[in-house]
Amino acid sequence: VGGQSGVGKSSVIRSMENDISVEGLFVEGKFNMNTSNEPYSGVANAFGIICRKIKEAGPETVADLRQDLRKELGDKPGMLVQLIPDLHDIMVVETSDDPTVGSIDRVDETQG
Repeated sequence: VGGQSGVGKSSVIRSMENDISVEGLFVEGKFNMNTSNEPYSGVANAFGIICRKIKEAGPETVADLRQDLRKELGDKPGMLVQLIPDLHDIMVVETSDDPTVGSIDRVDETQG
């Protein structure tokens, strides 16, 4: 939705939330071209909200999504994790009690 600042675009969108949430997931992402120099920040914000809602659904849902994403993206989600930081918690699994192993895995997961 486009338009001048302060005309109520966000209010109009939020007024649809109840109708949309019945059969789907309602999220919003806002890009402010006057204060943000990050391209796609509104889309990234919306996907971050989706990631947080998925984490709230529980570990089984997270594991299912991780499996689906890895099948499609491989083991290197790289740019997506950089764009959507909340995706990191879905894609990375800590497999060791040694904190240095986990940190190495995290670095490797975000490359490529």
